[in-house]
Amino acid sequence: MNDLFFTMIKEQYDWGWPGANKSYVASYVKSGTITADQYQEIVGEGYVEQI
Repeated sequence: MNDLFFTMIKEQYDWGWPGANKSYVASYVKSGTITADQYQEIVGEGYVEQI
């Protein structure tokens, strides 16, 4: 778990950066950069894996 990446992704999402949406955050869960719990903390809802 990398807190630096978590903080960076959270700030991008919170600040509404272009393209920093739920699927952007979810891509970091898929790659193992952040956890599903961190996803929930960032976007405010549980992580559901996209098929």
